[in-house]
Amino acid sequence: MSAAPDSGQWAGRLLWRPGLLAYVGPGGRSTRHAHHAVQLAVSFGARFELTMAGRRVRARAALIPSREPHAFDTGGERIFYALVEPHGARGAALARRAHELRHLDLAEVVPLGSEPAGDQVSLEAYADELIGSLTPGPPHRPLSPHVVAALEYLDAALQGRPRLDEAARAAHISPSRLSHLFSQQVGIPFRRFVVWLRLRRAAEHGWSSQTLTEAAIAAGFSDMAHLSRVCRSMFGVSPSALRQMQPVVASWPV
Repeated sequence: MSAAPDSGQWAGRLLWRPGLLAYVGPGGRSTRHAHHAVQLAVSFGARFELTMAGRRVRARAALIPSREPHAFDTGGERIFYALVEPHGARGAALARRAHELRHLDLAEVVPLGSEPAGDQVSLEAYADELIGSLTPGPPHRPLSPHVVAALEYLDAALQGRPRLDEAARAAHISPSRLSHLFSQQVGIPFRRFVVWLRLRRAAEHGWSSQTLTEAAIAAGFSDMAHLSRVCRSMFGVSPSALRQMQPVVASWPV
């Protein structure tokens, strides 16, 4: 299922880092759709309307489980969305919480506060505070030389077919050891990171005024249709919808 955001909406600021896509700005309306990411939604004004599993809920904050069909109407209010990769320790914990708290208004559960500024530091801090309030856990560990070497391999191999065994060879450790270290230190598994990295690379090329077909090829997708399928599956929106948003530069391992 795919979203159909209103044209002219969703033109706010977009933060993108491994395992997290965060948006702040004017909200719109989306038709019934589902996506791979777990979604956290917050309104800074009136309650939005969320339809999910046959129920209609009005809330200022809500969690939507991965692959759960839903529809939104924000009434044009300013909103914050976080789309979180459900693999990895933090994402899996948030996915469990999404099933526990579905259909509830989380305004009394998470620290909504005021709308964050549109810069990288403010958006990252706001996203981390909200997600951390739902899934408390240890801070991220620094990257080891082995993981840094694997990330350097990915940066060079992205247009082809990056492989875990080749990354492990570049890191001088076994594939199983690299897989463990990568998930632990980056926060999501190696193969899921490759998907996020391809989408991020395609978005960067798209924002730099290349056509979306050129952006898809540059990021290692077979064509524009392949990029569109993966983007809609992950986030519930098309690449052209992401292109409307104003990117915030965020730190990535590569």
